[in-house]
Amino acid sequence: MQIMASVLTADLARLGEEVRGLVDGGVDGIHWDLMDGQAVPGFSFGPSLIASCRPHTEVAFEAHLMLRDPSTALLEGVRAAGCGMALLHPDMLAHPWRVAQQVRDLGMRCGMTLSPGVPLEQVRWLLPVIDRIMIMTVEPGFGGQPYIAAMEDKIAEARRLLDGWEGECDIEVDGGVAPSTIGGARRAGAGVFVVGSALWAAPTFRDAVDELRLAAGAA
Repeated sequence: MQIMASVLTADLARLGEEVRGLVDGGVDGIHWDLMDGQAVPGFSFGPSLIASCRPHTEVAFEAHLMLRDPSTALLEGVRAAGCGMALLHPDMLAHPWRVAQQVRDLGMRCGMTLSPGVPLEQVRWLLPVIDRIMIMTVEPGFGGQPYIAAMEDKIAEARRLLDGWEGECDIEVDGGVAPSTIGGARRAGAGVFVVGSALWAAPTFRDAVDELRLAAGAA
C-alpha cells in the first residue's frame, strides 16, 4: 500500500519544511490538488508552487487536476514541476481519451478520478489509456470532509473490474482517509490512499503514518 500526503492542510508559509517533514514521517509521495474555483468550489496550487517543493524531496509527486479541460501548457507545467502522475476527472473533460493519451505522451502516468456521483462506467472504456482509477470518498473541492463509506461499494466494483483486466491499473482513494476509515477502503480493494487532515491530527507525521499502516494492515 502507498500513502500519498495531501498538503491542502499544510502551513503554506512553511510548505517546503512541511513536505520534508511528511517524507521523513514515512509517506510515499505528495498529492497536489489543483483547483481554479470553476469545476469545484476551491482554489489551490499551481505548477510553480509544486516546482518550488520538488528540490526538497525525491518522492513521487502526483497532480489531481480538478479542472475542466486543462490546457496543454498546464499539463506541461505539471510535468515540468516534477509530477509523475496526473489524475483527471472524465466528467470534466470534453475528450477524456485524447487528454489521457496527451498525459502519457508527456511522460506521465494518467489516472481518472470518479467523484461520488460519477459511475464506474465513466472509466471502463478508458482502461487501455490509464494507469489508475481514483475513487473520491468525499465531494471534491476542499479538505476536512467526512468519509463517505458508501463509496466502498464502488471501490469493490472497481477492484472486480481490474481483476478481470489484463493491463496494469491500480486503485487510489481520496477523501476522509484516517485510521478509522482506511481499513474499509483497503478491504474493498484500494492500494493507494490520499491522506490529508489525519496526518496533522496526530502528534507527529510518523505517528500518523504508523497508525494508518497498522489500521490498513489489520483490514
